[in-house]
Formats: sequence, C-alpha cells, structure tokens
Amino acid sequence: MTIHILERSTISALQHILKKHDIALPDGFLNDALMTMIQSLMEIEVSQSIDASRYERNGTRRAYRNGYRESGWHIHGENLVLRIPKLRSGTYYPSFLDSNHATQAILSTILQSYLHHVSYQTLSDLLDTIGLEAHPSQIATLEETLYDLIENHRQRDLSPSSIQLDIIPVDDNGRKRYLAYAFDEDELLHHDIISEADDEFWRDFVRRLDGRIIHGVEYVIVSRVHTVVRYARTTSPNMALVA
Repeated sequence: MTIHILERSTISALQHILKKHDIALPDGFLNDALMTMIQSLMEIEVSQSIDASRYERNGTRRAYRNGYRESGWHIHGENLVLRIPKLRSGTYYPSFLDSNHATQAILSTILQSYLHHVSYQTLSDLLDTIGLEAHPSQIATLEETLYDLIENHRQRDLSPSSIQLDIIPVDDNGRKRYLAYAFDEDELLHHDIISEADDEFWRDFVRRLDGRIIHGVEYVIVSRVHTVVRYARTTSPNMALVA
C-alpha cells in the first residue's frame, strides 16, 4: 500500500506549524509588519486620490493633506493604532481596511515575504489585488522598508532555555521541498526552505542559531522525517548537534 503525504504550500505549512506547536511568529514581528504595510498602503492610496505624493507640488493636485487622525484596528489578533491621513477638504478612509479579501492578501504577502524574501513583484501583485496604483518608487521604498524589518527580526538576539527543531514537506511553487524550523515554548526562532536536510545542513542550521543566542541552552531536540528523534545535550555557550 502506498501512503501519500499531503504537501502544504509554504504559507499553509507555516500556519500549520504555528497552530500545531501553539507558538507565534517572532515577538512583535507581525505587529510591526502590519503597521508598515498598512501605513504604506494608506500613503499610496491617499497620494493616488489627491494626485500628489507628500510635499509634492503639481498642477493636477486635487487636495492637500492636513495631518493624521488615530484610529484603532483589530486584525489577526493584533490591535493596531493607525495614523490615517487627513485632508484639508473632503475625507479619506482606507478602502482596504474593511475588506476581508484585502486583509487576507496583506497577511499572505507578509508571510510570503517572511518565509522567502521580500519581492518587488509580490508587492506589486498585492497592490493589483486590492485595487491600488503606485509609482515604482513607492513600491521600491516599501520593499526596502519591509526587507529591513524582516532582517532585523530574523537576526535578532535570542535567549531560549531550550530549542526544538523539526521539518515538514512543502509544495514550494510546484516543487517538493522541506521547511525546516526551530522553535521554543513561545515563538518561531528560525527557518529555512531546502531541497534536502542531511546532517551537514542540520549542523549549519544549529550553528547559525548558536551565533544568535546570548547564553547557552539546556538542550536541543531534533525530529527528522522518517527517522528516530535524536537528542543533543548542550553546554554554555555553544550548542552542538550530534548524529
């Protein structure tokens, strides 16, 4: 009898991992990413509606900005305080805030960017999905800002007391690959998308984790696909993965 393993998309796999282990994305990441995305999308949309970017002077400008007003917004368990642009004449309210379709597209773009890398094309596709037009420079600025935010979170110092490693097969744009990840009792610590996870990969994976940990951990547990669970005792300050 042949057993077929259902391979999830990378985003679906990440969501499955977070739910399975009752953990979250890196502390503060989702809040920061949502704030970055929403504020940037509002600036793009209001520029489109008045036909002018911030501080831009041109003959086709239809209105002028008049500061911001704060408004609370709840999304995916996060409570955000948004700074919504105000106009001197007329009103502005983000068209995408009350759209579940747009909300899911924004979340999906953030997760995709976190799992893989920030892509100009992915952000451009998001704008098309939620019906916004943007100048290439606006998209490039958002790409750079989101990239810096993700890198800061992915390279931050860690202080776990224990770490567990695991791996799950995924469908990565039609290719069979694996999502390897590390987590503690609260959050996802590190991940990588690879074609094969051999001992050399795991040693390098642990070495990269070790370089971010500010003190030693008690132990590392490694769970492999179709293999027994392996244990590695560690001593401060260096972790070690033994075969």
